[in-house]
Amino acid sequence: MAKVSTARHVTIPAGFYGDTQPEVQTIGLPNMLIASADTSDEAVEVVLDSMLKGAAHLKLHHQAFGNIPVAPELALSIMQEVGIAVHPGTLNWIAKNSAEKQASNGGTAVDE
Repeated sequence: MAKVSTARHVTIPAGFYGDTQPEVQTIGLPNMLIASADTSDEAVEVVLDSMLKGAAHLKLHHQAFGNIPVAPELALSIMQEVGIAVHPGTLNWIAKNSAEKQASNGGTAVDE
């Protein structure tokens, strides 16, 4: 766990997956959206744009969306830390949104 700073100790309560399931100690990792390398860059960008720009709405409907990183650079660092190959569409989306954020802040990157 020391290698993945976003990992957390998690307890799955007894009975969560059925009456005979005991309490289980495990780790939890951030939610990730996985796409095939065959998925077009455009499709990945559209999904990311929809999810991240609609994150506030999604959080109202499911707690799993509560920790979606808003800063594109943070999302990228989590994926790199976990060791997942990052889809080119994701890299394109991050580059576009980082540039937009800098332009809207007078050329200065802003952490959220």
